[in-house]
Amino acid sequence: MIEKKVMLIINPRSGRNKARNGIIDLASVFGSNGYIASVFTTTGIGDATQYALKYAADYDLVVCRGGDGTFSEMLNGLMQLDSIPPVGFIPAGTTNDLAATLELPLNAKLAANIVLGNRYFYNDIGRFGNSRYFTYCAVFGAFSESSYATPQNIKNKIGRLAYFYEATKEIKKIKPIPLRVECDDFTEEAEYVMGSVTNSYSVGKIIKFSEKEVTLNDGLFEVFLSRDPVTVTAWKDLLYSVAVRKFDKRYIRVIKTKHVKITPLDGREIPWSLDGEFGGNNGVVDISVIQKAYRIFSNKTTGIN
Repeated sequence: MIEKKVMLIINPRSGRNKARNGIIDLASVFGSNGYIASVFTTTGIGDATQYALKYAADYDLVVCRGGDGTFSEMLNGLMQLDSIPPVGFIPAGTTNDLAATLELPLNAKLAANIVLGNRYFYNDIGRFGNSRYFTYCAVFGAFSESSYATPQNIKNKIGRLAYFYEATKEIKKIKPIPLRVECDDFTEEAEYVMGSVTNSYSVGKIIKFSEKEVTLNDGLFEVFLSRDPVTVTAWKDLLYSVAVRKFDKRYIRVIKTKHVKITPLDGREIPWSLDGEFGGNNGVVDISVIQKAYRIFSNKTTGIN
């Protein structure tokens, strides 16, 4: 039997350091199923991108063990290759939005068995500007900083509650941003407190869509826009509508589109979060979908082959 090669990119600090545990066991799982495993351990931001860019083309399979951010970094490297190997994800993050959308178990061996089960689908990816990619969400405005501003040691200690801890510090800082939003057949100028461009069922466990509303490889984003509610009472109405998944149309608009351009009307640069990590301060931003960009192993069925 000809052995195949698997590249394991592991972030040992993800998810309260749980990715650190069982690295040898994980490599042996693939080894006992006909793969020669090579382990690449990240030590800082950007490592997963560089590992994937430099070495992934030499492997039959590339697997990430880490959080949503590590997976996103890996995909940013893979998207620069001429041919992308099949991708596996063994989640070990704090919020695990992507894992929930892909219906991947948080148990490492169970997730590895899904990869080895050889059932995959083609997933969409977002292009942010000309050279960056995001796997499931690009977010600006209220609460977007809580995903990347939360110190790693706090995430490791208290898990998902760490994001809410950080978010409570943002409430007093929320200020509306005057923007022009241009989609395929929609243009609007307004003051927004938050916006997201997603291919996911949830963003930070706060904004949630149903599977009936989202198809992961249809070539379309769900663009969520929240106008400034102005008053405290209106804020309560807005947040309640988000909590119960019945978005208040006075303040919230959801658009399906393959492209969106967002322009600050006052010339400022605004901070973005990409897959839960800091995406930089940006002025005019063009975001587009690359349909069925990569193959990922999952038991999920998407409705589009």
